Amino acid sequence: MAPKTGNVIASKRIKNLYEIKASNERENITVLMTFSADRRTLPPMVVLPYKRSPNWLKSVQNKKLDWVLGKTESGWMRGETFLQYVKDVLKVLISKNDVKRPVLFFVDGHASHMSLELSNFCSSNIILYALPPNTTHILQPADVGDFKGIKSDYKNILNEWCKRPGSHGSTMNKKNFCDVLEELLNYKDRTTIIQNAFKKCGLFPFAPYAVDYSKCIQNALEPLNATVSDLGGDVRGPNVEAPDGVDIWRVFWRSFWW
Repeated sequence: MAPKTGNVIASKRIKNLYEIKASNERENITVLMTFSADRRTLPPMVVLPYKRSPNWLKSVQNKKLDWVLGKTESGWMRGETFLQYVKDVLKVLISKNDVKRPVLFFVDGHASHMSLELSNFCSSNIILYALPPNTTHILQPADVGDFKGIKSDYKNILNEWCKRPGSHGSTMNKKNFCDVLEELLNYKDRTTIIQNAFKKCGLFPFAPYAVDYSKCIQNALEPLNATVSDLGGDVRGPNVEAPDGVDIWRVFWRSFWW
């Protein structure tokens, strides 16, 4: 390895090369992203691993006024930080854009989404709905849509960032992370991807039979098949046809909650 340039000389047959990094690899940063059915990406929340806000964080917040920069000791999302996001981003955008209320807000079952304070805050204008366990891969637009693409784009942007003259020899850290994240959010137009994700999940437009039920976990799909078979139907994925008078969506929902 060349100390000045950081270049590594190795055989072509070696598939994995490792780089010694000066940053603390154990630090965690959490990014919360929200997508709406009208194809928009809402301003994100970045949770940084701090007990107290450092001075440089104020300058970052001044550059990204619509973002929420939270902090927890671990850098993981907590109930109070998620509530902060709902107050400072979701509610503000609802009021600013005069969105018809109540607004349906889908979340997964993470503990930070289940606080009593959050539930009380959302009780009047926001319907907070936690998706059933083990269903985010078929019902959550972020998972069904573009999270995989976002991760891939982040790797590409990070590689490009490392090659820039001003970044050469530097490592990604808490101070420069938000700038790279901003590049990611502006990297491509994701409106069509978001729209298709909501459509595949059957959420907007509401279409219960658009969901690919074949991706259900086996121990949940079998009782669903048995229930629908008793009613004269069959669950085969997005092209399933419901027997007359049978609400398969209600049967499916019941199979996960009961």
